Amino acid sequence: MKMTGLMKGSLPFQLSFHDEMTLPQSVVKSEFVIPNEDLRHMEQVYREDVPELQSALNLLQMEQEKARKERRLKKFPNSLLHWRPEAGQMEPQCEAALTALREGLQPTALMLLQHRSDTKQHSHDLLYISKQHPTKTPSIVCFLSETLVKFGVIAQIFKHSFVSKEFIWVAVSLFQGEKFDSQCGLWWAEESTQQRILIPLPKVSHPLTTAVENSIIWFLDVP
Repeated sequence: MKMTGLMKGSLPFQLSFHDEMTLPQSVVKSEFVIPNEDLRHMEQVYREDVPELQSALNLLQMEQEKARKERRLKKFPNSLLHWRPEAGQMEPQCEAALTALREGLQPTALMLLQHRSDTKQHSHDLLYISKQHPTKTPSIVCFLSETLVKFGVIAQIFKHSFVSKEFIWVAVSLFQGEKFDSQCGLWWAEESTQQRILIPLPKVSHPLTTAVENSIIWFLDVP
């Protein structure tokens, strides 16, 4: 456990240590149907994060601005789904992404009990465990929501296909009332969870080391 700049005696709780887990491959539970509300949220994230859709959106905005200057904006499509480029064909990858968006997201995904991340974002592989795993403790992570740091436990992990690519998503149940303790330099929150949020796996932290005392959960290695 890395605790740079902290003395164990200054912490307001007792530490417990666990054996290191090995890093197996992803474990698939089953295929499931994604709720419509989650599909709408995922579509919005894909629009913002998939480079091919960003390229199409940039071209759309350029043509919108041209139409505005030529005073024909009222006749211009107001949605990416109904727009066709005026300047000829787009790159095949952009066209494929737009077609996938127009046809609607694939409504099914593969539920995973655990997933090993080997992205370049981290210096080593990371094992994320879902709350649905029958024997292992689920991973606790943090992420930025706008400018706020949020903490939660991974309730679900699933793999979804879009434009011939596979994306890993996590549903995170958020801890409430997160605060920073300036005396010991650690974040903490109430141990209970309420709100659920869906987020791509690359946007969450490594699995955090935590300690619990009196219904308070402490986060020991927030990046």
